Amino acid sequence: MADDDMQGLLLMPEERIRPGLSAIIPVRRALEKVAREAGCTMAELCMRYALSYPAVASVLTGVDTPEQMRENLRVAAVGPLPAAVLERVRACVPVLPESLVRPALWGR
Repeated sequence: MADDDMQGLLLMPEERIRPGLSAIIPVRRALEKVAREAGCTMAELCMRYALSYPAVASVLTGVDTPEQMRENLRVAAVGPLPAAVLERVRACVPVLPESLVRPALWGR
């Protein structure tokens, strides 16, 4: 699997999404709209979404540069999404097939 594959379908450039995974594109576009309207990036929306659940003890992120680390620390300090944004995110994401949410299956 190429390094870009590990970015995940929500953050990789749309043109790199394989045809078999294109069902995620409408979801991504809806989430991108929510992120824009909330004044944040998709990466920030995703991280803050994970931080919005009290049952989540840690959010693991990968970084390639010191700047990415600083950005992740900044986003973590901002904290969870406001309730209204969290609800909008939930409304955008239907139940997705396992083939879209498990990167190990993307090449199949």
